[in-house]
Amino acid sequence: TEVIKQHTSQADPTNGDVAVFDIEFNRSPVDFDVHDILVTGNTSASVVELSGSGINYQLSLSGFTEDGTVTIDIDENSIHDSYGHVNEEPEIIDNEVTIDKMGPGVEISLAMGQSTPSNSSLLVFEATFTENVVDFGSNDVQLSGTAGANSVNITGSGNKYYIEVSGMKNDGSVVVNIPPNRCTDLAGNLNSESQIIENQISYDATRPGVEITQAAGQEDPATTLPLKFHLEFSEAVKAFNQSKICLLYTSP
Repeated sequence: TEVIKQHTSQADPTNGDVAVFDIEFNRSPVDFDVHDILVTGNTSASVVELSGSGINYQLSLSGFTEDGTVTIDIDENSIHDSYGHVNEEPEIIDNEVTIDKMGPGVEISLAMGQSTPSNSSLLVFEATFTENVVDFGSNDVQLSGTAGANSVNITGSGNKYYIEVSGMKNDGSVVVNIPPNRCTDLAGNLNSESQIIENQISYDATRPGVEITQAAGQEDPATTLPLKFHLEFSEAVKAFNQSKICLLYTSP
């Protein structure tokens, strides 16, 4: 019988060049070689090396064509001991390693329900990574913009996080970015620079002012109708209509 397991120092997932497995027999085989190893998975290893003797062997795989998983197995009835007995189906402890050499990408967008412009004291962005990361925190976020935001809080886990921004000093823009090489995936690969879907919010906490004057050409005193006034707001407004106007009369 034989036992297949990852080598004690083998990381999984790994961004290294080699995946190493240990194969232990309960009795020394006489015809065990690399051709008895079945290598499967969704990435191919171009180099397969078998070392060891007696009951202990080590299999090294390298030359992977792409990221993916690599799995090894041994067919039963393919190896013999000195008495001519054939091997049984192997006992599997861990016969698979994930090869991951590509760093995580990340996209930044507005969190669901977050509008722009906004007068909220807490602005929320969403960061979505292409895979799980393990050490993403507030120090990994780059803040900029004209509103003077100075505080970042991170919530979430795995591949999705929420970036909560506060501390705006004045009206203006709030922009977030995640520079490259700030956090890592499970294999230790560093992230690439963030891709932008929407990473900017216009912060506006100031009420619009309005100035009312007589319209150009309006006589005062007037002898004809209608009477015309000009309204100018300090910024664009919405939902303004005649129901918002209060008319005041004085007796002649």
